[in-house]
Amino acid sequence: MAERKQIALIYDYDVNWIGGTYYILNIIKALKCLPDTEKPGLIIFHDKLSSLTDIKNIDYPYIQYTGFNYRLSRVSKIINNILLLTIGKELITVKLPLKKVGNFYYRTFVIDNSNIEKYYCWIADLQDMFLPQFFKKRELKYRSAVYERIVNEKEPVVFSSQSALNDFDKFFPQNDNVKKILRFVSISNINFNALSITSLKSKFNIKGDYFIVSNQFWRHKNHMVVLEAFIEIFKKYPDVQLVLTGKEYDYRDPNYINEVKDYVTKNNLQNKVAFLGFINRDEQLKLMAESIAIIQPSLFEGWSTVVEDAKLLNKCIICSDLSVHREQLPGSDLFFDPHNKNELIMMVDAVINGNISFNVNYNHEQAITTFARGFIDLF
Repeated sequence: MAERKQIALIYDYDVNWIGGTYYILNIIKALKCLPDTEKPGLIIFHDKLSSLTDIKNIDYPYIQYTGFNYRLSRVSKIINNILLLTIGKELITVKLPLKKVGNFYYRTFVIDNSNIEKYYCWIADLQDMFLPQFFKKRELKYRSAVYERIVNEKEPVVFSSQSALNDFDKFFPQNDNVKKILRFVSISNINFNALSITSLKSKFNIKGDYFIVSNQFWRHKNHMVVLEAFIEIFKKYPDVQLVLTGKEYDYRDPNYINEVKDYVTKNNLQNKVAFLGFINRDEQLKLMAESIAIIQPSLFEGWSTVVEDAKLLNKCIICSDLSVHREQLPGSDLFFDPHNKNELIMMVDAVINGNISFNVNYNHEQAITTFARGFIDLF
């Protein structure tokens, strides 16, 4: 019998970027769906403070855990940032606590690569290159320095979409990196199907039929265009509600959530708009599944988890007209200019009246297998 391939992953449960957490969880869930002979052995490197409950609940059969402290002190981070901006390298890194690591995904810039045989970096998107106004100048400089380092050292990179890879080539046409595309897939626990929508609506004070937006409250997620559109929707359809889920904080722009809630109060929408905050994943999926439709209004995405959730649920989703959304949803007609509330109003109205429907040819089981095998093939 052939020796089982070993792949190491780094896992960090981070509610401030839950998409990154779900990304690693979905890799493990996808691998579990493969035939036993194809399943690799997994080594999970994790911060000792991170909860492993979600991984352990997957019950992957070939997995071991190695906890170590890879979080740098504030002083170390400052030193690294200065050095990265001046000489293109960090001085303070952390070595994985094994003599040799054969295959590792994905390398963050605090991880020393001296004992790693093969690894990939992961660039989720290049949002900062297109929407610099949503970042602090210091962070923009840091991100630019990271990209330059990846290019200069010819580090292998994984992108979640062709769109993101194209952006990388656009801004760094001289790059000679090994570049791969790994389109991730949402994989749910079956638990959410057993939840009672009646109980959930009671718990969250949702009184009728509703549309849902499930994004963290970051300014580029563009909640305001939805609220502006729904002022008109509520006039025409007074029984409809709008449900907003997601962590209500962004370190880059802490006041954003206050602006959103102030807008709701100013326009007397408190009884029409429900802010649920960061909720249980199963509850979120159940609410998405039972909504009239999901709305994804973001100004920029690398590969949207929300869109993948909609495909998993076979649920109607209205998306901002981004190249990556069209890449994720070939065949869909439900796109709107994210700066144009009137286009969104037309889409919502058409969905309510059954004049347009979600018509995407998607085979979830096949997508999972493609994702899992694509991940293994990186190594």
